[in-house]
Amino acid sequence: MSMSDASDGDFENTQSSDQTSQKDQGSDDGAARRGALERGLFMLLFGVLGYLTIWAVMLLAIIQWIFVLINKEPNADIKRFSTNLAEYLAQIARFLGFATDEKPCPFSPFPRVASDD
Repeated sequence: MSMSDASDGDFENTQSSDQTSQKDQGSDDGAARRGALERGLFMLLFGVLGYLTIWAVMLLAIIQWIFVLINKEPNADIKRFSTNLAEYLAQIARFLGFATDEKPCPFSPFPRVASDD
């Protein structure tokens, strides 16, 4: 076996190693791309849920205002639920802003904020 035969074998091993590395990297890129596409779909879903939640908060604010006009004090149940909705919106914002990978409700429990009452 000559020196050139040995170096040819090393070259083939290097090529084979590079191809294996490229295949691994290719599968990692594919998994990353799928993960990014999946995250994008969840972001779209939570963007719509966030938009609807904002409207729900606005509706609750109007109902709460009517309670205050009539009863001279806010309704405790609406106050508590509005606080929980605000925390839910915060969870959505953290997910949309990539501050967390934890998906908000319905993929995790709905937030329950301790009341001041």
